[in-house]
Amino acid sequence: MAELGEGGLPRYGGVVVHIVVGSKTGKCMPSEACLDRIVAAHGKLVVPVVDACQGRMGEGDIRGHLDKGRIVLCTGSKFFGGPPFSGVCLMSEGLGQELELLLSSSSDVARMLAQSRLKEYVVAALMSDDLPTLRSMLPQRPLNYGVLMRWTVALHGMEAFYAEVPLASRLQMMRDWTAGVTGIIREMPGRLIRLITDESESGDDEQSVALSTIVSFHCFCNRGKPGTTADVMTMEELRHVQFLMASDLTKHRPHLNLLGPAKTRCFVGQPVDLNPQVVGRSHVLRVAASAFLVVRCFREGVEKVLQEDRAVFEKLQLVLGNWFLFSTEPSSL
Repeated sequence: MAELGEGGLPRYGGVVVHIVVGSKTGKCMPSEACLDRIVAAHGKLVVPVVDACQGRMGEGDIRGHLDKGRIVLCTGSKFFGGPPFSGVCLMSEGLGQELELLLSSSSDVARMLAQSRLKEYVVAALMSDDLPTLRSMLPQRPLNYGVLMRWTVALHGMEAFYAEVPLASRLQMMRDWTAGVTGIIREMPGRLIRLITDESESGDDEQSVALSTIVSFHCFCNRGKPGTTADVMTMEELRHVQFLMASDLTKHRPHLNLLGPAKTRCFVGQPVDLNPQVVGRSHVLRVAASAFLVVRCFREGVEKVLQEDRAVFEKLQLVLGNWFLFSTEPSSL
């Protein structure tokens, strides 16, 4: 950015600076303070885009981003539990006016849009009435009722979270759930499940508390050989763990006469490679509280929800502790 600012403009006259408010492991990269410094230093050269698709934010956070002239990407399909592809792109009034001016005054920009594949995904009816020039460049039909239905379902989850559960209760439910889950993990025997903790990013605001409900942990397995009772696991192995967690193991391994949580289908987050650029094994699995889970905690009590979560980690402990039995598919399948 510094070189561009001093040596000339980029090819299209601007640089998109993209920040993620809540990665797969709950981190913000780069920070909002960093984005503010970049915008202050380079002004109109920067187009700030906020990826808020995790949905783990405070009530007024999106409004705050828009007031600062940022584009905000959101979805209802993660934290809020809506169907996949229920996303939205929001922009401030100033950015909308700038876009309209570009489209109406620059034939190059209009031509670029016409040649793009945007029309294959979006019709005019899905665009704001405040963007008439953009709407005129998009097809009028067919109407995409599917995306409207998906977004409507997602809005139901948002409404239940923000309208039914008071702010103080939301914060307390999320804190209690996170503390309960991390406590369950620490109590697991054998050190096969090990928490990742990062106290430096903790905070008391709603966004920080919501992001802290993404709980990441390393998994180690017993390969049934000397010296491999707590062995590191590959990404491929963790994908198989995720599959086993979502399966009824009594059907997959009927000859083992499994009892207890083995039958329960448990859904955990996809494995994440924390450092894909470096050769090594720094992979994690994740569990997270959704908006629906927070509403359940409010209605039924946190302890009832944590009882179910304890069964998740008991099953995970079973799989990891007997990896030599579960690492391959049974011959009958």
